[in-house]
Amino acid sequence: MNTGTIIGIAVGAVVVLLLIALVARAASRRRGEHRREEAGELREEARSRSIQAESARASADEQAAEAKRAQAEAEERAAQARQGRAEALAINERNA
Repeated sequence: MNTGTIIGIAVGAVVVLLLIALVARAASRRRGEHRREEAGELREEARSRSIQAESARASADEQAAEAKRAQAEAEERAAQARQGRAEALAINERNA
């Protein structure tokens, strides 16, 4: 083999290696871009779920507060009823 052939083979090998490197870099960029897009979608989904969870938590808190108010009202009515019965008994005892 003469020197020209060896140089030609070496240059060809370098060109092939460069092409392989360029293709690999492009594929890596595409994978990275795909992963970034997927990560963005996952972040958005997580935000949406977080908002839904916060809304559900707020609704549960409101329901608990309403239940406490209803319980307090029921206890107040029960106390008034007991007081009314006690007064009625006292009046009955005085009249008897």
